[in-house]
Amino acid sequence: MSTPTEPTQPSPDPISPAPPAPDAPPASAAPKEKAKVSPTRNAVSLVLLAVLLVVGGLELAALFRFNGAVNKLDQALEANEVDLLPLEQVEEILGKQPDGPLREGDPGTRQTTYTWQGAIRSHVLTAYYSYGDKPGLVRYEIGDVKAADPGE
Repeated sequence: MSTPTEPTQPSPDPISPAPPAPDAPPASAAPKEKAKVSPTRNAVSLVLLAVLLVVGGLELAALFRFNGAVNKLDQALEANEVDLLPLEQVEEILGKQPDGPLREGDPGTRQTTYTWQGAIRSHVLTAYYSYGDKPGLVRYEIGDVKAADPGE
């Protein structure tokens, strides 16, 4: 008697291994230790960061004080329609004394400067005053830029 035969299918070879994944490290490689960062490098980085923060803070503080003083002066000039602002009132508005005494400026004026010093840069306002017992602000300049004459 014969038994019906079924077609045989080839069975997978149990001996052949699966191909390794391309991302997998070889089995023989030991895990690498993370390289240590030198304490000196950390200290230098910390000192540089502190210096950068101090210098940046001083620069921003000087710039904000300068811009605030110029904005207050602009508002006072716009509000003043009667006469020129006296030197004492300008010093009060700016919140500082001039860098030096009044000296000869453009024809018919005397000038002085006000400086806000940052860590790297200086912010300078040059004020031009009229002659007389009570000098009044005629105009001012910021660095190389001239402001409009308040009398115009």
